[in-house]
Amino acid sequence: MRGKNLKVRLLIGAAIALFFVFKRCSQREENPYTVELKLSR
Repeated sequence: MRGKNLKVRLLIGAAIALFFVFKRCSQREENPYTVELKLSR
C-alpha cells in the first residue's frame, strides 16, 4: 500500500510542478528551453 501511495504522491507532485512551469511560460511568453536553463542554474 505504501508503494502505491508514494507513486500517487510523485505523480501529483510532478503534475503540480509541470502546471507551475507551464503557467510561468505562458505568463512570460518565453521559450520553455530558456526557462529550463534559468531554473537549472
